[in-house]
Amino acid sequence: MDRLDVIDTCTRMAWYADLREWDNLAAVFADNVTLDYTSLDGGEPVVLASTQIVAAWQETLGGFAATQHLLGNAQFDFYDQEPQVTVAVDTVAAHFRRAL
Repeated sequence: MDRLDVIDTCTRMAWYADLREWDNLAAVFADNVTLDYTSLDGGEPVVLASTQIVAAWQETLGGFAATQHLLGNAQFDFYDQEPQVTVAVDTVAAHFRRAL
């Protein structure tokens, strides 16, 4: 695994979420993933199964007419053991409401 593999994985994650391709999205993740949304809403990082992530995103994102996730700068840390890689990616997300 190298930087390009990680960038490709992050890009596919955003793409599949925006296209609502939930099965493809599930295939992007490892079995268990540590998600850290602390910069967004505080709290603590959590470890979730890929199925939990996809179910939560499907419920949340499915309520919008459309979404667009744009990825920018990325910082990588690679390890010889689990976790294999930690990545922080600047993300701009647009969520469009359904018409009332």
